[in-house]
Amino acid sequence: MTFNEIMEIKNAGRLEEARNAAQTELAANPDNLEIRRAYAWTVYEYLKKAVKTADIEMFCENIKLLPEASMPADELVFYSSVQFQIGKIIYVTYKIDKHVDVLCDCIFESIKGLPMLVSDSSYLFMFKAFHRERARWKRYGEFCEWWNLDNLPAECYQCNDNEENKSLPLAEQAYIELAKSILVSGDEGKKLSLAQKLHQLRIDYPRYKYLLYYEAKLYISLGRCHEAFVMLLPYVASKPNDAGAWLALSEASDDADMRVSCLCVAIMCKSKPEMQIVVREHLAVDFARRQMYAEASCEVMLAVGECKKNAWQVPQSFRDIVASDWFGSVAPTNGNFGFYKRNSRLARKVVTLNITEFSSFEGDIKIAAGGFGFVNEGEETAFVPAKLIQDAKLSNGQHVVIKVQKTFDTKRNRDSWSAFLIV
Repeated sequence: MTFNEIMEIKNAGRLEEARNAAQTELAANPDNLEIRRAYAWTVYEYLKKAVKTADIEMFCENIKLLPEASMPADELVFYSSVQFQIGKIIYVTYKIDKHVDVLCDCIFESIKGLPMLVSDSSYLFMFKAFHRERARWKRYGEFCEWWNLDNLPAECYQCNDNEENKSLPLAEQAYIELAKSILVSGDEGKKLSLAQKLHQLRIDYPRYKYLLYYEAKLYISLGRCHEAFVMLLPYVASKPNDAGAWLALSEASDDADMRVSCLCVAIMCKSKPEMQIVVREHLAVDFARRQMYAEASCEVMLAVGECKKNAWQVPQSFRDIVASDWFGSVAPTNGNFGFYKRNSRLARKVVTLNITEFSSFEGDIKIAAGGFGFVNEGEETAFVPAKLIQDAKLSNGQHVVIKVQKTFDTKRNRDSWSAFLIV
């Protein structure tokens, strides 16, 4: 049967007959372009029909057949038409179907090996349809990587200045989702490449607020924590009540006291239960490491209670702590708020002062006549401002632990340490 004969059957509305005939001819003549074309267009008719009736099953059944047709990349009208139908089926089923993830998975698996028409407007239309499902479809980040966000036109990067709808630009939203996907991928090359891309986007679009956070998270996952820490300081300062920001700063810090201090601030921030559980997980592990078993038990009990309340799975780290020899033999505290409050001072001070390099000194303070003082540790000396001494009501010779920042002594022309917090 020829191309024209198959198309006549299709045009007469006998789709199943046309598709079966084309499939039979294709099996016998796999290299015949005309037959491949006839088969592809009969399959396309089913896609159109599925869109009109919002029939997801029919659409999935037929989109899976497209790779068999092996249509060449220069079949521009065909690929443009298919891309429009893909976008349409996702849009028309958006409100009526709860299993859109199955539809998106099916389409993605079927088309990712095809030479899709990147330069056509239908390609962006298809992307926007998938983008609309980003909250319900777990593979959206993987889709963004395949689709290639470099193909986004300039309009997708523009900020919305509408007071009633200040949503993030589509490009910023997409790169955030891509970053989430790459973060869990384990591919260091992709992580570094995307971190550099996000950095350039922040330069090109200074109003993008959230890319810095994900750039820092990528550097943390690469083990480049100091870079991430320096990067996050102004971000956290601009979001003092964001638990996620403080948690990220904790992950970026190489100072044990700073890590727990950030967690103390994070747990005192208003946040969703999911975030609170993550912060409590970090706190519980830290408390157990410090042998603060009563405090660790408290965090575990609060988190496990929240998990049971919401029918969530209890994280493995909590189960490990519960299985520890000491758990159950130590009564949990009634709450760790006092600890949070005391130990949050360091993180707040570091962020407020934008300190990128600091350390701890411990020793006896020597107070000079001018009210300022010094603490020696080994061969190094740290300067302690008079106000810190006065606020802490320190006396000469008193044993102290101080947090110090790197400064430059212009008189001696060398680096030195200056206290910014009495612990």
